[in-house]
Amino acid sequence: MIKLEYKLFGFANGGGTAPQFLEPVFNDKNYSLFVQSCTDDSHPDEITEFIRFTDNVEVLENSSEEILTLGCLCLFAVRDVGDRVICGNRKYLAKYLRFNLNSYIDNPYFFKNACEFLKTQRPELKLFSSHSSTLESAVFSHSVQRFCDYEYKEKVFKSHNNTVISRKPQHYFDVFETNEEKTVFSRWLDFAKDDSPRLVKHSKWKDINKNYISLFDDECQVPNNAYVFFLIARSVLNDKEIDIKISEIKCKSSDRVSITKNIDKLTQTLLSENYSIDKFNINKAERRVSSQVASKIYSSLSKKKTSKLEITMLAYFLSLVSKRSGEISSTKDKDYWPTQ
Repeated sequence: MIKLEYKLFGFANGGGTAPQFLEPVFNDKNYSLFVQSCTDDSHPDEITEFIRFTDNVEVLENSSEEILTLGCLCLFAVRDVGDRVICGNRKYLAKYLRFNLNSYIDNPYFFKNACEFLKTQRPELKLFSSHSSTLESAVFSHSVQRFCDYEYKEKVFKSHNNTVISRKPQHYFDVFETNEEKTVFSRWLDFAKDDSPRLVKHSKWKDINKNYISLFDDECQVPNNAYVFFLIARSVLNDKEIDIKISEIKCKSSDRVSITKNIDKLTQTLLSENYSIDKFNINKAERRVSSQVASKIYSSLSKKKTSKLEITMLAYFLSLVSKRSGEISSTKDKDYWPTQ
């Protein structure tokens, strides 16, 4: 029996904006349009049927000569920022999304969908647990982006020979302050009074500065850039044994020393294995501070001075600042393409 062949014609986008998942659309020899269907639970990524495509949506045409038949692996596709389309089997697309996942942090809807596709758990997903919370997080994300554009915009100066130069403010990366009225969280709250008043008055984000101040004290240094805190907080929150470790934390100094050593090892492993130290400007001093910050997070959680959700909110805020300031880089700068 001859298998019918279907050529990749393009992608249905449903009218959304990038980044977004796309639906591959195929055509047969009569130029009728079809979409793939996978209904075999034992082989969930194999095409079991081609269904006629009748949706009245925009289709982005594709110049590929790829031919598929029943039994082939399904194709998955994403339109990324810059309107480039990444298409391949699940393994191929998963590799691309996993490499780029941090760069989607400012888009809660796509970030959530990408995590579902990857079957991965991230602390930020607690902020997107329902439609309303995802919508609120999207509004919050846009507000923080506007705040960064306003507060960290380049300043223009003239040198002694009238040459125009651009310079970022001194605190562009120094987002941490121990003075309650000068923290980056406090500055955003002041900005949001006019930009997004409902967030300041009626959302969980209204207490974000208090959450930060309650976490740190004079006993702990703070990192001097947002990305360091983001990495540390995520490493702690991703710890599957976090609740057990919290319950075992004691007030004895000897125990604190032991705990600090264990957390330091956890943090150093994360930074060494998953991130390039030079790439994110994490120097030796910040690596030493990182273990203190991780220890402070564990200690605050054990004493119930703060909650995992509050830590997640702080980390999410600072990940948005990092993304806007360029500390979180993406494959769009390196033109990274995974191999099939």
